[in-house]
Amino acid sequence: MILTDDFVFIHEPKTGGTFVTEMLSRIYEPVKQARAITRVVQRVRGSKLMLDTLKHGTCSEIPESHRRRPILATIRNPYDRYVSQYEFGWWKDQPPDYCDLEQLRKQFPNYPRLTFGEFIDLSNTLFLQLKNEALPPEEALGRQTEQFVKYFFRKPEAVFPVIDADYIAARRFDADMFPVEFIHTDHLNQELHDFLVKIGHPPKRVHFILESGKVFPKEGGRGDDKPWTNYYTPELKHLVRRRERLLFAKFPEFDV
Repeated sequence: MILTDDFVFIHEPKTGGTFVTEMLSRIYEPVKQARAITRVVQRVRGSKLMLDTLKHGTCSEIPESHRRRPILATIRNPYDRYVSQYEFGWWKDQPPDYCDLEQLRKQFPNYPRLTFGEFIDLSNTLFLQLKNEALPPEEALGRQTEQFVKYFFRKPEAVFPVIDADYIAARRFDADMFPVEFIHTDHLNQELHDFLVKIGHPPKRVHFILESGKVFPKEGGRGDDKPWTNYYTPELKHLVRRRERLLFAKFPEFDV
């Protein structure tokens, strides 16, 4: 999460947030865990502030001081994001704290040497935390939908258990979400630039964003020679489409 004088940026993992963070650091004077007196001095001097805190904080965790500011977030095609998560590999040595490691090794004896299909299976079983009893097991929601609800819904623990087919068809998720403006991972340069201009930054000040290259985490990133389409069979793609159908309803542009 990044707090600025103008807006709050919510950084859901593996959606392009590293790029946004780098771009914002060039625009706003970075202040990491600064004391209040330091921030006051900088305001008096007319500096723009950027407080980088709770790297992957959710909308519900926005501090009271910034809750009236606009919220910006990045969103990534679920097909592509699964591949990014798989290749990044955090799950190999840092599975979620709530994951039953004994069951993990029993269900996936080759862990952590898993195929992409096995990773999808793991993500949508042992990596799920919130429970949903409104849908039969074969229609269960996927981990990316669970993460989306955790990051952007006002009451994730209350909403996720009752999501059913009617909830998705009627788009009731729109009313349950924080007012977030999403920019797309595959159009980050243009959409971040346009957002900043819209909230008052001079076009010349943010023009550099349009010409900036990709910014990867320090652990590295996936190259253009590994498109997400190469990872999917028709059956696996259908599975992800079904599991993440709320996301595809919210962002139909990803339904390709």
